[in-house]
Amino acid sequence: MKLKTHNIFTIGILTALGSIFTNPIASLISASLLSLIANQIIDTLGHKTNAQGYPVRTPLTHTITRSVFWGLIPAVILFLLFGSLDKLPALHLNGEQPYWILLQGIFAGPLHMVLDAITEGGIFVKTKGRFKRYALAHIKYNNLFWNMFFQLLGIGLIFFVFYLHGFHGGHYGSRTI
Repeated sequence: MKLKTHNIFTIGILTALGSIFTNPIASLISASLLSLIANQIIDTLGHKTNAQGYPVRTPLTHTITRSVFWGLIPAVILFLLFGSLDKLPALHLNGEQPYWILLQGIFAGPLHMVLDAITEGGIFVKTKGRFKRYALAHIKYNNLFWNMFFQLLGIGLIFFVFYLHGFHGGHYGSRTI
């Protein structure tokens, strides 16, 4: 999938995950920063150019286990940053420590792998001491339908999270159950 698709899809899932533990605004901010940084790291470090000049994936970042590591690196930095900004009114943290960011970081890399696993290039799995590519669906990375589908899924999740937390009708907290 395209990098834009990885970012939007990951932001949606991570926002939903983080909103379980904190308010959706703080979750969306951390999810956005984490997604942009982690997906960029994975795609920048995880591609090399082959003999024909085309970018190809490498096992450095395109395995499930290693992707967790690449998602946690920016998460630790954001955790420390958000922890020092806990009194910032826009985040509505009220002194709480942003541990949800570390959980988002654990999932950021594997979410990238989920989308890459359905493309032609697939992801790497270590079998008998060697890395082997596995692809689940062999979809072209630039397939318009699937890129739009996963982008809309991410955007839809963000709207759903804000709706559940009462950000509808123009009044925060106007939800009645």
